[in-house]
Amino acid sequence: THLTANLYTYSDSISVANVDALPKPLAAGTPGVVWVGSERIEYNRKVGNTLRDITRGTDGSTIQDWYITDPVTGDDVTVEAYDGSTRHKRSKHNRQRERISKQ
Repeated sequence: THLTANLYTYSDSISVANVDALPKPLAAGTPGVVWVGSERIEYNRKVGNTLRDITRGTDGSTIQDWYITDPVTGDDVTVEAYDGSTRHKRSKHNRQRERISKQ
Protein backbone atom coordinates (compact mmCIF):
# COMPACT_ATOMS: atom_id res chain seq x y z
CA THR A 1 0.00 0.00 0.00
CA HIS A 2 1.12 3.63 -0.04
CA LEU A 3 0.86 6.81 2.03
CA THR A 4 -2.23 8.98 1.55
CA ALA A 5 -0.95 11.82 3.76
CA ASN A 6 2.54 13.14 4.38
CA LEU A 7 4.25 11.61 7.41
CA TYR A 8 6.20 14.18 9.42
CA THR A 9 8.63 13.64 12.29
CA TYR A 10 5.89 14.77 14.69
CA SER A 11 3.07 12.67 13.13
CA ASP A 12 1.27 10.34 15.55
CA SER A 13 -0.47 8.16 12.95
CA ILE A 14 0.06 6.89 9.39
CA SER A 15 -2.62 7.23 6.70
CA VAL A 16 -2.47 4.55 4.01
CA ALA A 17 -4.52 3.65 0.93
CA ASN A 18 -5.35 0.10 2.03
CA VAL A 19 -4.85 -0.83 5.67
CA ASP A 20 -6.08 -4.36 4.92
CA ALA A 21 -2.83 -4.96 3.01
CA LEU A 22 -0.99 -4.69 6.35
CA PRO A 23 -1.04 -7.35 9.08
CA LYS A 24 -2.79 -6.90 12.40
CA PRO A 25 -0.47 -6.77 15.40
CA LEU A 26 0.46 -10.38 16.26
CA ALA A 27 -0.74 -10.39 19.88
CA ALA A 28 -0.98 -8.20 22.97
CA GLY A 29 2.37 -6.52 23.43
CA THR A 30 3.62 -7.49 19.94
CA PRO A 31 2.97 -4.66 17.49
CA GLY A 32 2.63 -4.76 13.73
CA VAL A 33 5.66 -3.49 11.85
CA VAL A 34 5.93 -1.51 8.61
CA TRP A 35 8.71 0.17 6.71
CA VAL A 36 8.24 3.60 5.17
CA GLY A 37 11.36 4.19 3.12
CA SER A 38 14.27 3.40 5.44
CA GLU A 39 12.28 3.97 8.65
CA ARG A 40 10.93 1.03 10.66
CA ILE A 41 7.67 1.83 12.44
CA GLU A 42 5.68 -0.25 14.93
CA TYR A 43 1.90 0.12 15.33
CA ASN A 44 -0.63 -1.30 17.75
CA ARG A 45 -3.96 -0.44 16.10
CA LYS A 46 -5.53 -0.19 12.67
CA VAL A 47 -8.46 2.26 12.56
CA GLY A 48 -10.06 2.85 9.17
CA ASN A 49 -7.11 3.34 6.82
CA THR A 50 -4.91 4.66 9.60
CA LEU A 51 -2.21 3.03 11.72
CA ARG A 52 -2.32 4.33 15.30
CA ASP A 53 -0.35 3.97 18.53
CA ILE A 54 2.85 4.10 16.53
CA THR A 55 6.46 4.01 17.64
CA ARG A 56 8.78 5.46 15.06
CA GLY A 57 12.46 4.92 14.35
CA THR A 58 12.57 1.42 15.80
CA ASP A 59 15.43 -1.08 15.48
CA GLY A 60 17.96 1.70 14.91
CA SER A 61 16.20 3.35 11.97
CA THR A 62 15.91 7.15 11.77
CA ILE A 63 12.69 9.13 12.21
CA GLN A 64 12.24 11.48 9.26
CA ASP A 65 9.65 13.20 7.11
CA TRP A 66 8.05 11.12 4.32
CA TYR A 67 5.92 12.59 1.57
CA ILE A 68 3.06 11.07 -0.43
CA THR A 69 5.22 11.20 -3.54
CA ASP A 70 8.96 10.83 -3.79
CA PRO A 71 10.34 14.32 -4.54
CA VAL A 72 12.90 12.88 -6.97
CA THR A 73 10.93 10.25 -8.89
CA GLY A 74 7.33 11.41 -8.36
CA ASP A 75 6.36 7.83 -7.42
CA ASP A 76 3.98 7.01 -4.55
CA VAL A 77 5.85 6.32 -1.30
CA THR A 78 5.08 2.73 -0.35
CA VAL A 79 4.39 1.30 3.08
CA GLU A 80 5.80 -2.22 3.23
CA ALA A 81 4.65 -4.86 5.70
CA TYR A 82 7.26 -6.57 7.82
CA ASP A 83 7.61 -10.30 7.14
CA GLY A 84 6.63 -11.38 10.68
CA SER A 85 9.89 -13.14 11.51
CA THR A 86 11.18 -13.34 15.08
CA ARG A 87 12.70 -9.87 14.65
CA HIS A 88 9.10 -8.64 14.64
CA LYS A 89 9.20 -8.77 18.46
CA ARG A 90 10.33 -5.65 20.24
CA SER A 91 13.67 -5.67 21.97
CA LYS A 92 14.42 -3.89 25.23
CA HIS A 93 16.28 -1.26 23.17
CA ASN A 94 13.19 -0.54 21.07
CA ARG A 95 10.83 -0.32 24.06
CA GLN A 96 12.93 2.58 25.33
CA ARG A 97 12.34 4.60 22.16
CA GLU A 98 9.89 7.44 22.15
CA ARG A 99 6.27 6.30 22.11
CA ILE A 100 4.03 8.34 19.86
CA SER A 101 0.25 8.67 20.23
CA LYS A 102 -2.11 7.39 22.82
CA GLN A 103 -5.08 7.96 20.50
